[in-house]
Amino acid sequence: MLGGKRGRESSVGIPTIINDFSGEWAFLSNYYPVVVDFEGVFYPSVEHAYQAGKCTDVGIRSRIRSTLDPDRAKELGRTYLDRSDWDDIKVPVMRQLVAAKFSVPYLRERLLESGDALLVEGNTWGGTFWGMCEGVGENVMGRILMDLREELQKEQRRFEGRGSSSSVSVRSGTEVSRAADAQLRTQAGEVLAVGYVDAAGNEHVALVVGDVSGKEEVLVRVHSECFTGDVLDSLRCDCGEQLRMSMREINQAGVGVVLYLRGHEGRGIGLMAKLRAYRIQDALRLDTVDANVELGLPVDARDYSVAAAMLDDLGIRSIRLLTNNPAKETGLSALGVNIAGRVPLLVEPGVTNRQYLVSKRDRMGHELPDSWGPSHAMA
Repeated sequence: MLGGKRGRESSVGIPTIINDFSGEWAFLSNYYPVVVDFEGVFYPSVEHAYQAGKCTDVGIRSRIRSTLDPDRAKELGRTYLDRSDWDDIKVPVMRQLVAAKFSVPYLRERLLESGDALLVEGNTWGGTFWGMCEGVGENVMGRILMDLREELQKEQRRFEGRGSSSSVSVRSGTEVSRAADAQLRTQAGEVLAVGYVDAAGNEHVALVVGDVSGKEEVLVRVHSECFTGDVLDSLRCDCGEQLRMSMREINQAGVGVVLYLRGHEGRGIGLMAKLRAYRIQDALRLDTVDANVELGLPVDARDYSVAAAMLDDLGIRSIRLLTNNPAKETGLSALGVNIAGRVPLLVEPGVTNRQYLVSKRDRMGHELPDSWGPSHAMA
């Protein structure tokens, strides 16, 4: 890296030049521990996958994949380089790997946070193709990152320009735009579906029952998107049943809201990363917490500022929160949401998801019954 310099700071606190991919900017580095898929095989970092791409031998690729140290992966990749076409394909391969890495919502948001800063990959190994060494180099890695960031920024602007009817913000500075609304008849009853778009282009929906504007102690479920549970009825979690139970309870109450938050898949790591975590759980008999850690991902990367903005737009003065998770209550309260109480949302565990629920209780502090049994590996 280039001497640990962050460069000049912009007016909003983002450097105009980021030339040290460490500390708060460590996620920019190819060494950052995040699992990426390369030709159907999962590698523990972009550097591992890139070095494996140099080789056609399956055994050597396996050796590269199994080492925990990216420096060792680089050494092996250089030792066993056997692709005659590597000079022609190495940049497209790196672009593919970087795109796969930043498909994780948490990392995508982090990349966007770098704003318009010039990204300069520095190095100490003397190569001048991927980055700068002693002020000389092509900075190909930096250009790849900036090209991807520009694509994400364009996507963000497309969503922002869809023609919203109102914008709201909360104390965190988060903005959402109300984009559409329509009446829906559901299995639980009639709801008004109010659509929102956030600054990152994620689309969210508030399912509103009754007149909630100006009301106190409104029953609210802040529900994190779960494709496998909500759509596929997966039995590995309780998400789908919690969503349906919430809609029934709110319709029975006659007044309430379900906030369905996109971009929260797998507690914020994304659908592909969640599926990889499932695979790790099965292979290594890990629980849901340790699987995320094994993949180098946050245990919980969810941000509830969009939910707070939606509640503000709906004019709700205080809520009774449908959740078993005290951390969700804490997160919303920190954003200025007035929480009058918390209402349990207990889904009776089955054979497949019992250990998952016990792990949420014992590892993540969810308030669930002790009678559900002790925790052990494989949740």
